[in-house]
Amino acid sequence: MKMKLFAAAAMLAVAVPTSAQTARPADSLILTAGKMDAIANPQKTFDAWTVALTALKAEKPQRRAEVANAMRARADALLSLSRTEEAIAEAQAALLLLDTSRDADIVRAGLFTTLGNGADGQSQWPKARDYHRQAMELHAKTYGPESVDAATSEADLGLELTKLSDFPAALKALEHSFAVQSRARPPADPSRLVAGVYLANIYYSLQRMTDSEQLLRRLIADGQPLGAAHPLMSQMVSQLASSLAAVGRPIDAMVVHRNSIAMLAANGTNKSVLADALMGATLVSLQLDRPEETESLAAAAAQNFEEFGQALSSAAALTQAANAARQLDRPDVALVRADRAVATARGLQQPVAMATALFEGTQAIALAANGRAAEALATQTRALEVIAKVRPPSHPQRIYAEIELGWLMALNGDAKAGSARIRPIVESIVRRNRELEIARTRVVPITSNLESYGQAMDAAYLAGDTEFGFMLAQVLTESDAGRATLATLAKLSARDPETAKRLDRRRELLGQRIDLDGQRLSKITDATAVAEINGKLTPIDAEIASIEAALTRDFPGFDKLLRPAPGPLAAVQKRIAPGEVLVVPVTTYHGFYTFAVSRDRVAWGRSSLSRTGVRNLIERVRLAMPSTGAIRAGRDKAATDSAASTGFDRAAAADLYAAIFTPNVAALAARANLLSIASDDVMSTIPLGLLPTGHGPRAPWLIERVALRAVPAIAALGRSDAVPMPSDGFVGIGAPARTSTTATVTAGTTRLATSMSDLPPLPGAETELRAMERAIGGRHTTLLTGVDATETQLRAATKVSTRILVFATHGIVSGEFDMLTEPALVLAPDATVPGAAGDGLLTASEAATLHLDAEWVILSACNTASGDQLSAAGYSGLARAFLFAGGRQILASHWPVRDDVSARLTVETIREARNGRSGPEALRMAMLKLMRDKKLPGAANPALWAPFMIVSR
Repeated sequence: MKMKLFAAAAMLAVAVPTSAQTARPADSLILTAGKMDAIANPQKTFDAWTVALTALKAEKPQRRAEVANAMRARADALLSLSRTEEAIAEAQAALLLLDTSRDADIVRAGLFTTLGNGADGQSQWPKARDYHRQAMELHAKTYGPESVDAATSEADLGLELTKLSDFPAALKALEHSFAVQSRARPPADPSRLVAGVYLANIYYSLQRMTDSEQLLRRLIADGQPLGAAHPLMSQMVSQLASSLAAVGRPIDAMVVHRNSIAMLAANGTNKSVLADALMGATLVSLQLDRPEETESLAAAAAQNFEEFGQALSSAAALTQAANAARQLDRPDVALVRADRAVATARGLQQPVAMATALFEGTQAIALAANGRAAEALATQTRALEVIAKVRPPSHPQRIYAEIELGWLMALNGDAKAGSARIRPIVESIVRRNRELEIARTRVVPITSNLESYGQAMDAAYLAGDTEFGFMLAQVLTESDAGRATLATLAKLSARDPETAKRLDRRRELLGQRIDLDGQRLSKITDATAVAEINGKLTPIDAEIASIEAALTRDFPGFDKLLRPAPGPLAAVQKRIAPGEVLVVPVTTYHGFYTFAVSRDRVAWGRSSLSRTGVRNLIERVRLAMPSTGAIRAGRDKAATDSAASTGFDRAAAADLYAAIFTPNVAALAARANLLSIASDDVMSTIPLGLLPTGHGPRAPWLIERVALRAVPAIAALGRSDAVPMPSDGFVGIGAPARTSTTATVTAGTTRLATSMSDLPPLPGAETELRAMERAIGGRHTTLLTGVDATETQLRAATKVSTRILVFATHGIVSGEFDMLTEPALVLAPDATVPGAAGDGLLTASEAATLHLDAEWVILSACNTASGDQLSAAGYSGLARAFLFAGGRQILASHWPVRDDVSARLTVETIREARNGRSGPEALRMAMLKLMRDKKLPGAANPALWAPFMIVSR
């Protein structure tokens, strides 16, 4: 982004009269106008300089240099007002007034800067580079090469070199410019801050993401005197968000982007700055796989760029809108938009070859989506030739272009060569991603590469490269729950209790650090709040460093256990039990793929359904499912007894079954007595047991044929715990006392005031817990109900060896109350305990800090298998949290369950398990008994019997 810094170009010495001169009327007007900030107040600045210019032109004789300088200042304001052509004309007219004197050279340098900024706004980067170089040379000639004036022009030159991909020259110029200005100017000086922003931008382009992020945080702190409303502050915050997204924190990045956009919109800043912020949010939204939101943001960015006269930037936004349309299964719209973007790039007065090539990449994908694969291949081949001349092999734009070309080669019949071209590139990406470790409630998503991974999967399938395809499937099914399982296994692999304790403590501290940094990012322009949070982070960082030093010494390689590489197919097969089949359904925008893997066979199927198509089927199936807490409380039985039954979209469910279980996959699955499902984020939102195995009305449900479980991490499959299970111990908590008081709850990074008093009572919850206690028996049982169902008492009870932990209460999903940003279980509030520990909510973050060694954790509550809406990683939510805490098998629900039905399912599952059945088979038997109960109204309805699932490690 080209920040328009036009406020403080040096006024000529002759502009203000010396003691030997007589003051003129224009002088005071010049001084007033010179104090204006063209970034923050462009219209007022323009008006002030117009008044000063009128006075200057009225003088006899005219001071031509001062007139030209006033015209330059007014042109800068015009640029900030998006009136680019007028600004260029004004600056060119001013140049004609100048002679060859020193004073004239100073003004001329300023005018070259203005013309460079104008050329940049028109995407004429070579011309902009040349203007800025001339400005720098004039300033160096007049003031010296180490002067701040020369350094300011050098920063502008560095930005244009960055845009022209001359990275070595750009880095040298920008580091020198920022160093000079940091020595000579105060920290909050806008010119210095802009140079820093440009330097952070080149770090970003060079993939030095940590350097970019750290510099931007420093600049934002330095810029606090400008005020949070200053457009330059908004620009720095927006660029910080882009850096966060690049290091795997898109959720935090989107929060920062939204704050920046809100500030810019409220301040009525120029369209270009707002458009840049919108474009940044567009790219993060695409990374988060939110095509509807992406389309809306891209359209807004394109409109703002167009109003500012930045045709090329508008076209870039249009390509993102094209990507979103294609992902939403509107390929014709995508192609129209991509064609427009390419035509715009080619139609510029000075076309930019690199931008045109990138737009052609989007056009090629749209052509392929419209069945024009041969044209797509020719287009992408031409585009890659241009990109390869500018971008090194490690640059993301080069990587994605290479993968796209390989995929198009496969579509055009050269599948083996296409897949072979892609595979080493993807393997390199995967290796690099191993270096990013996840802490508690955040996951580095692969969705930033989802498009390329989908192309790679399609090419591998067409080439019959099963090993490569299975590697991709493992990457695409990574999730927060998987990280939870691997973290627990790493702890259990520790050689001694002290090392295990360190791993646990490190995980807790990393989680605290991310949460605190999220708070800091949300208040990044509030110096007081940031300083307070920094004070909290300092001891946490010190303790993390100390623990990691000890782990490196005593447990070398611990980090590899937390983020293992995808395993070879044969190695995974060895860990699959006899009679078990691993099923891995993966959604992409280029097809729906499913692996079925047993100890001795592999089947790989493909459906033409896109990721959006699968989502639509799942949405149709889930429309018939309950969605309110009244169901859980048993107050709305009619919804599950009749309406939901007649509304169940059996055809959509059968279509989904057919897409997953293609003939070869179904044939292998038919040999199993257990299907272990490793799903991606889309497929983890529905229990597969409710899928009918055919389109006829009498086709059996999948659960009638085979037991199922969800496995959160393929890497953890078949890895048994070295620690023996506790033989006894039952803790049940639920039916919490209701309160009319308002509780202050902690959710992610936000404290909210939320009243729990409107939640319906759960008359069957205590009955369920007591029935569970009777079914389990044993000597060590603890029931916490009513006012005793608090977080404090829960933590005390689970310190003792616990085999079964049961929650019978309300579950709340993200966003259900105010701005609750993570799922939670409702407990009883405890007025004697301050803060989050006594608020009556056990959030996922808090649940993850429990220290469990439980065979079963039963979440008999609403939506406890639902994902966190922010991360949307498979089986995130509460199930993930209890895996972190140490649970082996988590029984959780996908939607609200009537408490009488929940009691039957959970108690029967445990009873069957105690009779020797495996957990998945025990749940299956409990479901079959319930659905075949003729005395229970609506028993055959999947809304009643299908919500529960087992997630096990």
